[in-house]
Amino acid sequence: MLSEPPKVIIGKPQKEPKTVEVQKGDYKGLYEKCWDLEDYRIYSPGERLVSDFIGAAKPYKTQTVIDWGCGSGRAGYKLYKDHGLNVTLVDFAANCLDENVRKEAEDNENLRFVQLDLTKEIDPEKLEHTSQYGFCTDVLEHIPEEDVDAVIENVLSHSKHVFFQISCIQDHFGAHDAIRGDKDREHLHVCVHDYQWWLRKFVDYGVTIHRSADLKRSCLFYVSAYTGEWFDTVRGYVNVPAETVIENIRHSATLDVPQIRPMETQDLEIMLLAGGPSLSEFEEEIIQNRKDGMKLVTVNGAYNWAMDRGLKPSLQFLIDSRGFNKRFAEQNELTEETKFCISSAADPEVFELLPHDRTWIFHTSLSDEIEPVMKECYGEEYKDYFPVPGGCTVTLRAIVALRMLGFYKIHVYGFDSCIMDDKHHAYDQPENKEDMEKAVTITVAPGSKWEKKFLAAPWMLFQAIDFKRMASRILPDVLLDVKGDGMIAYMIQTAAEMNRAVDLEIDAVEHLEDSEKPPPRAYVRREAS
Repeated sequence: MLSEPPKVIIGKPQKEPKTVEVQKGDYKGLYEKCWDLEDYRIYSPGERLVSDFIGAAKPYKTQTVIDWGCGSGRAGYKLYKDHGLNVTLVDFAANCLDENVRKEAEDNENLRFVQLDLTKEIDPEKLEHTSQYGFCTDVLEHIPEEDVDAVIENVLSHSKHVFFQISCIQDHFGAHDAIRGDKDREHLHVCVHDYQWWLRKFVDYGVTIHRSADLKRSCLFYVSAYTGEWFDTVRGYVNVPAETVIENIRHSATLDVPQIRPMETQDLEIMLLAGGPSLSEFEEEIIQNRKDGMKLVTVNGAYNWAMDRGLKPSLQFLIDSRGFNKRFAEQNELTEETKFCISSAADPEVFELLPHDRTWIFHTSLSDEIEPVMKECYGEEYKDYFPVPGGCTVTLRAIVALRMLGFYKIHVYGFDSCIMDDKHHAYDQPENKEDMEKAVTITVAPGSKWEKKFLAAPWMLFQAIDFKRMASRILPDVLLDVKGDGMIAYMIQTAAEMNRAVDLEIDAVEHLEDSEKPPPRAYVRREAS
């Protein structure tokens, strides 16, 4: 039912129907009267829209959701009972809940009721937590227009992603004899507008509109005011100019070095050493595996870590284009056994150090700028050369390259993607000395019982994000045994417990040196541009 955000110029809202002004102080008593009527309880728009919310948000069990203006509570109860969510029901009418919902919400840590006026500033102590999701149906049309902004602010300030359903037509329940009294009341809907009006409201507010739908009689929006503005200042990038990459590719194409190509599947277990801090915890296990004949693959500085322990790698990967990374091939004497898999974009000095009879070239997936150069130097893609897709680090590319070579049973050590015991690597790596200064707090599976925080450098965050994308898209048949207590291992373990692909949500907020807790409001409203 929900569509992609509209790509049209927002027009002027249509002239809204005439409404009857309702005194602001009358609302609490008014709706308590409504909920005393059985025929008012018959209708529950939110209950019918639970499946639409689940389809748009795709929450996983135990994640938190606030049902804003919950009314009878039937929708929130369904989210709790049928979908395993941790639900907070919020309304300002104390008698709104259906009896069975009220009883279920008593002393229940996964379903609770909080009485709040959404037009007023919310006392943080009234809500136990900020929720991952908000569910707000059949609410905004009941709010006087002058209070709508306050309600939206409250909802979006306490729920990261919110599903709104708003009626665009008048109701006629306000004329009911039992609640009309001496008021000249015809309607309970006092803010009636069409889809375009509400669209402009959310656009002006500055939210991200993930999905929306104009149903004429009502409209739906799935939005977020969670800016993730931290991401705007930390972007993935190639660490050398494109011109350098192109020069390196042209050089590698002149070498008498074979390229890796897709190979038949091999039912052979191998181990891959990344450079994360937990690598050292498994030193004895790695040494024993090697003694038992298991093939050993290393990336970057893990090669020298292995050599320092008397281990001769079977294969070493290097992807970085910077010249100083030749140290990964020259700090220890080259063995007569190790083969080398080097990116076509690597610095020429790296190739000078390596025996060409034991060196293979692999190609990373290409930008629009580099693709013509590859065609000129290497020929036709997927015929003359086979690019290795994947993420932003050498470990991610190595995993995909190994699968291309036929290996799918891979034990991975040191693939942490987080800082552990104040260390960013299992060995000294000077270029990463600023990692601690730029570290951020990463939350895996936020708003669920599996929620866990990790400290990570920006590149580690991008590696984790890329890994979760890769896991289901290009590595579905790879059996990865990721060792240790790092963030990647935790993501895999948690996803397995939830019986889902590794597409867990990851949040990042700036690390506070004086506290392990994230800021009380880690997301802020973005000003409309």
